[in-house]
Amino acid sequence: MFFVEREEKISFFIGLSYSYNLMVNQSIVMLVSLTDNKLIIFNKIYNIFDKQNIFNSNWENELIEEISELTIKISILHLKN
Repeated sequence: MFFVEREEKISFFIGLSYSYNLMVNQSIVMLVSLTDNKLIIFNKIYNIFDKQNIFNSNWENELIEEISELTIKISILHLKN
């Protein structure tokens, strides 16, 4: 049992490491494509990162969370009436 949990944790961190390295690599490609004026490549990578909310600030993330909570509360109030 201990070994299974340990292997799952190791696999999880290997996956995190792979994702981090992939993100760093793509960030470098994005920056190089911007400096080389290859805007199509830059925009493709930018859009992928943007879909993952990489560029969202902490304020934006908190605002999105608060709006989601407010929407849920409004839905609940609407159902009660």
